[in-house]
Amino acid sequence: MIENPFFYSGPIRDPVYFYNRQRETKQILEMLGKGQSISVVGPRKIGKTSLLFHIARPEVAHQHGLDPARQLIVYFNCEGLENLVLNEFYTLVLEEVTRQAAQQGHRLTSPEHPISFLGFESVLRETFDQKLKLALLLDEFELLNRNPNLGAELLSGLRALATKFDTAYVTASRRPLAAFTKNLSPFFNIFFPMRLGLFDESGSPGLIEGSMSRVGDAFTPEVVKGILELGGGHPFFLQVVGYWALELQATKEGSLKIGDFHILAETVRGQVESHFEYYWEHLNSEERYVLAALPFTQREERYREQLEALACSCLIVEEDGQYRYFSPLFRDFVRRQKVENLLQAGPFLLDLSRQRVLLDGDPLHLSGRLFDLLSYLIERQGQVVSSEELDRDVLWASAEEQQKYEYLGDERVKSAIRELRKALGDEASCIAKKWGVGYMFQLPSEEQSG
Repeated sequence: MIENPFFYSGPIRDPVYFYNRQRETKQILEMLGKGQSISVVGPRKIGKTSLLFHIARPEVAHQHGLDPARQLIVYFNCEGLENLVLNEFYTLVLEEVTRQAAQQGHRLTSPEHPISFLGFESVLRETFDQKLKLALLLDEFELLNRNPNLGAELLSGLRALATKFDTAYVTASRRPLAAFTKNLSPFFNIFFPMRLGLFDESGSPGLIEGSMSRVGDAFTPEVVKGILELGGGHPFFLQVVGYWALELQATKEGSLKIGDFHILAETVRGQVESHFEYYWEHLNSEERYVLAALPFTQREERYREQLEALACSCLIVEEDGQYRYFSPLFRDFVRRQKVENLLQAGPFLLDLSRQRVLLDGDPLHLSGRLFDLLSYLIERQGQVVSSEELDRDVLWASAEEQQKYEYLGDERVKSAIRELRKALGDEASCIAKKWGVGYMFQLPSEEQSG
């Protein structure tokens, strides 16, 4: 069995498996050569750490016109530093700087423990005196914001050093620097912002086909297309889909077919669901509504800010002026979530607050009475509702005459159900009659499984 070339347990460390960030790599290294600091912003799992690892490689810097003998690029991860005091932070950073310098043949004074800001400045002065250009790559930078011992003093110190010496920074964070440093320091003012997003349509196939070629194997063009659709241009999810596609192909001991994709989709769904849950949990209630009601909300200007935020989080993609979910797997996840004032069931999307219905993405025009009937049944999906309950709680409750209720038979319910089924067209079978009992909203898949 061949070795699986796809990665999704951590960042890409082998440059031969680093794909589709050529433009960002070139731009960052050109800016570092001019002493410009860069803020890389992108959501979780979009590849920020892999990008920093890549630009930290001396051979990559050399390919982009930087002299490895003069350019010192040092990676530093800010995770797990929530309890450090400032001097300990300076010490850890300088240990990385002196270690990297030694690997490139430069001798710097080893820092004493703990080191003060003046000691930190002294070693950076040595790099300046030796005509070294230092770039500090600070990964997970926003985690430092959780440390009450750092804050404004650290940011002011770093900003001063960038001005004083030939030092630049590349920070990686999920939010823009201004979002969590603005009230502490003008630190963010020295940065060029770079947003890291999904792979473009032309770049995504390279990850799948290039990885497979490394192990002397290949997927058919139809399978590659299916993998790209499930992965949605997201570097992490493309890796996950590619990994399990190859595992399934190996299990079959033959080429994967499009007909196998229902198995692949279910396998991948089990792997990515926790990541989707993380994204969902970190949205506020309005963002959840805008995301779940996307066919409605993308047409309304008042939701422009939320739509742009969701696009920046790589959860939706804009194409030809229309937004869509980045992956059908994520779309299916969103459709299963409970959202206030929304009902989602199969091809139906109901906006309860404004009495709007979409069926397979197209507007469905229902009277108020039929809307109430459909929403009542969907809210009780899979449950049999008696004709008397529908007549009392839906049809009589929405009638103009509000006299004392009396059940006079199911004719009024039968008439309303006929009207609703006619309006639903090909989806009329979702309204199932249970003879002698009542009616039930039931999707075809539920009927088969039942």
